[in-house]
Amino acid sequence: MNRVSVNQSLRQLFVILLAACSVAISDRASAQAWLPDREYKEGPGIKVGDLELHPGVAVRAGYDTNVFRTDGSKQYPRFGSGLVSVTPHLFLTTQGQQRREEGEDKDSGSLPPVEFKVGASATYFQFTRPEALQTRRGAGFGIDTSARLGVLPGRRVNFEVGADYLRSVLPFTLNVPNGQNYTRDFIVPSFRLNMGSRSKVFTTFVGYAPQVTYFERDATSFRFLNNAAHVINAGAGWKFLPHTALVFDGEAGFQNYMEALTPNATSLVSTNQRLQVRLGLNGALTQRLTFRLLAGYAMMTFNNDLMTQYENAIGEASLGVAFGRKNNFDFGYIGAVNPSYVGGWMRTDGGFVRLRSLINGVFQLGLEAAAGFATYGRMQRPDPDGTGVIALGTGSDPTHRQDVRISGAARGEYRLTNWLALMADFVVISTITDFEYRAGRNVPGAPSDVPPFPAQFLDMQAYGGIRAHY
Repeated sequence: MNRVSVNQSLRQLFVILLAACSVAISDRASAQAWLPDREYKEGPGIKVGDLELHPGVAVRAGYDTNVFRTDGSKQYPRFGSGLVSVTPHLFLTTQGQQRREEGEDKDSGSLPPVEFKVGASATYFQFTRPEALQTRRGAGFGIDTSARLGVLPGRRVNFEVGADYLRSVLPFTLNVPNGQNYTRDFIVPSFRLNMGSRSKVFTTFVGYAPQVTYFERDATSFRFLNNAAHVINAGAGWKFLPHTALVFDGEAGFQNYMEALTPNATSLVSTNQRLQVRLGLNGALTQRLTFRLLAGYAMMTFNNDLMTQYENAIGEASLGVAFGRKNNFDFGYIGAVNPSYVGGWMRTDGGFVRLRSLINGVFQLGLEAAAGFATYGRMQRPDPDGTGVIALGTGSDPTHRQDVRISGAARGEYRLTNWLALMADFVVISTITDFEYRAGRNVPGAPSDVPPFPAQFLDMQAYGGIRAHY
């Protein structure tokens, strides 16, 4: 790359980052990693026989304006802190498509019988204000591992086996009492069988993915949320036009909470069953214009009769535009229901817009924003005196909660070389609601408890750093 093109790229980077700062953001799950897409953690790789090895390390520094996601009131003031994180990572994969089809490693182009990818990263977090994160028993270390094995990829009948493990340590709600932390583990093995006709006009799949969520010993306030779920999913597609298909997907989930519910639990939870099905169209209007339109039905039932059952229509509608070789823009609406630690379920209806672009082959930009409306099931908790349940909230309607949720993200990466990059991201997430929790640790005479999901808050995060990835 000559000096002129470098200067042009730097000027574009500066202008785009200024524009990105005006966009609102996504949630804290993505804050544990430096980039949400694993593919962009990899560089050219080291060839080891028929495999590729991708080592790397990233260092980030930034600031979080609202570590504990409080409303900024006198009772719950905002708590901001600087944050430094160091993340080494290592990925081992079978040879990628480019190595198989180009250069000295090119072959006949036949599909390999097996493809796999195994990777792991570990992140050390250090807040500039030590009280932002308890560090007992390794609470400052997050872990993210993933393994994928594909057998007979691209064939009419093939299957995939996978496993993910995530150890998340960052705060996600109000400050916990001294000696506690937020450390939780997510374990998700998975299996999926794919089948299709010889011409691939008809394709179908069925999968199974048990999910375990476990709050570790020092996350005392949240251990009643430990749960295991069995998730079965299936889908099918029939291509009735060259670039358009009739699609179906469905999912059944069975969630079981492991701990006995005690009067100290800060929310009423229950073993539950969930079913959703959707039918619609997925295709292309032109070479650059794609669409997705789905409508369906979802329901949730609970073993505890005090929980609110749910059933209603769900849907999705989106439009995508591709421009250039590696640039795309899409926007749309999603209506969905998911299990929730407060109220049992959360229904969301909202719009989104996303942009992903690669400029001059050296600068990657990702922008996303979303705004929507959230409704919850009946908000209750066990009565601390052990006599039944009480409302989670205060006011004239203390069991009813509705939120306006606004979020977004602006993320950029500038590749200095094919193995070294500068990166920055700016994140905002806000929940606007009239709902207020009945009890809190700062209320005189109230139990020392922390709800598992915050009410109204505004959180902004800004980070920058450098990473080496080979």
